[in-house]
Parts: sequence; C-alpha cells; structure tokens
Amino acid sequence: MADYGVPYNCTEPFIIETFVGGRSGFNDVISQETQRTCTGYYSRKDKQIKFWGPGGSSGNEPTHWVFFRLAEFYLQKAEALCEVGDLAGAKTALNVIRERAFQPKIENVPGFVDSKEFLRERIRNERRVEFCLEGQYRFDDQRRWKILAETNKFITGMRITKGADGKFSYERRKIRDYQSYTDKYLVMPIPLEDAKKMTGMVQPEAWR
Repeated sequence: MADYGVPYNCTEPFIIETFVGGRSGFNDVISQETQRTCTGYYSRKDKQIKFWGPGGSSGNEPTHWVFFRLAEFYLQKAEALCEVGDLAGAKTALNVIRERAFQPKIENVPGFVDSKEFLRERIRNERRVEFCLEGQYRFDDQRRWKILAETNKFITGMRITKGADGKFSYERRKIRDYQSYTDKYLVMPIPLEDAKKMTGMVQPEAWR
C-alpha cells in the first residue's frame, strides 16, 4: 500500500493497494492490465498527485515536457570517456548523476575497481536505474551494446495477498515471455509500407 497524497479538488488521499482484492490490486488476466496492474507494481516516477484525481481535477496546471534528460547527457559522456580509456573523466561524469540522487561516489561503492570493465558495467547499470519506465531507453541500450540475448527472457510480477491477520504474503509470478530479446532484433526490419514502395529493397537476412 502507498499513500500518493491528496489529489487536486479532493479531501482524501489516494491510496494505492497492490494486493489481490485491493483497489489497484494484482490482476491474473493480463488482457485487463489497463484496468489494474498485471505485475503488482506501480510507479510514482513522473506522476504528480493530480494524476490520480477524478475527471477534470487537473486544475489547468501547465505541463513541462522533457526533451533531453540532463542524466542522458552525463551518462553518454561517462560511457564515451570510459570506452576511450579516460576513466577519471568517466568517473567525474558518472558521479554527477550519482550525487544528485544522494548516492555515494562510484569510488566509494563496495567492491570498486578502477578499471574500464568495472566502470562500463556500473555506467550501464546507472542507465538502467536512471531511465527505468521511460520508454525505449533500455531496449535501445541493449541493442547498442549487443547484449539482447544475455538478458532475461521473460517478465515477472509480484502477486501480493493480504491475510485475515492483515499480514501480506508475496509470490513472484511469470507474466509473459519477451518477444524481442534475441540477436535478430539487433537489426530492425524495413517497415512494410516502405518495402511496398521500394520493391528493389530486400529485408535484412534475419527478417526474410
């Protein structure tokens, strides 16, 4: 359960209940995931409390769109510097993001090793955490690093049940298999409409 605060034009806080039977609980039928979570998880990221209010409750507040994330700039810089061997520069750029999130400098994390391999993995992990739930970042990164076939092959969720004594029990469940996590997706197919217009073009070998 989580208290998201009081929405605009409301007097009571909006409570997220992710347990089975709760107002936002786990749904065993994945086709109904738009009504309730099919994973048992919700995100507060980029969600203002007014998001959860009743219809017409937004109050006409302006929306501030993000066109380029500051974290994207520093993490791209860190990755590039790491790959060319400028480990000091890579650490400096990476630490900007870590310290902003109140995390210790990379040099102070347990098991730190001042090597390209260690920093590469930490930078990649930082991207995974920083850009979680922000669209295609992760898939595009995994394609760029050519590690699609090394990742998990399925999605899991957490089915939470509430007992009569008020205590919660947790069961991890497989939700569905990934459909695009193979090396085939390192190269994308030509869109069908484009292929129809340019008949001389042929699909990449993996897509024939």
